[in-house]
Amino acid sequence: MLKGNAELSQSKDIKVRHESPSEKLKKRKNKLISDFISGEEHSFMECHSRILNDYFLEKFESSIVASKIDIAKNPYAIIALGGYGREEQCIHSDVDLLFLFEKNVPDKTEDLIQEIIYPLWDIGLDVGHATRSIKECIGLSGEDLEVLTSVLDARFICGMSVLYSELMRQIREKVIDPVGEARNDFLILSELARRLGYGHLFPQTEDEVLSRVLKGSGFTPEDVRAAGGTVQIPPVMMQYKKWEKGLLPQPGACIAEFHGFYSV
Repeated sequence: MLKGNAELSQSKDIKVRHESPSEKLKKRKNKLISDFISGEEHSFMECHSRILNDYFLEKFESSIVASKIDIAKNPYAIIALGGYGREEQCIHSDVDLLFLFEKNVPDKTEDLIQEIIYPLWDIGLDVGHATRSIKECIGLSGEDLEVLTSVLDARFICGMSVLYSELMRQIREKVIDPVGEARNDFLILSELARRLGYGHLFPQTEDEVLSRVLKGSGFTPEDVRAAGGTVQIPPVMMQYKKWEKGLLPQPGACIAEFHGFYSV
């Protein structure tokens, strides 16, 4: 009898060890649903997203197809989009993914999709995916607002993180340009201050903003432009309780000024 129990226990251990990533995902999701219904888990969407993250990470690390597409020469990253990218993955929401490649999407990519995505379809998940290079993503984002919106919610899951960083950098620099007479937030606040009669307290142009930032550094806006947009300014030591050193108005003066502003 003891022998039979030992064999049964060993059989269960072997089964657990050979459990596929998709089976583990399904079990963890079912447990999460159960815990949420019973009130034991309150952050369902975030936990659901993390369970999916673990699946993709395990599949990436154990991928057989990856060696065939030579990821050392053509690296890729798996990126979450939409609600999944925001870690707001609802129970029946689609799992939106981007397989991002550095330059060209290799011919073996379909095999990679089968290896990673098909098991999710088999357990009943709805998965939407795209396979693109960085250049293709930038081009489509500039043409299609829906594509741009999904990329803005992008979140790195696994793979080469530098590809994700490069994509987001190019999105900011090449796609999201000021439209028409758009201004930065500080100049909008400055204009509001001017209309309220306090314009003299705020810089009214970008050059004035930059001059204030550079004040005391020894650099001018022209120096910054000549240096290609960046200069190295020595860091200033953090100082606490500045009003005690005469570096700021006394707390009472600040309150009086604040009160005076709203009593105009």
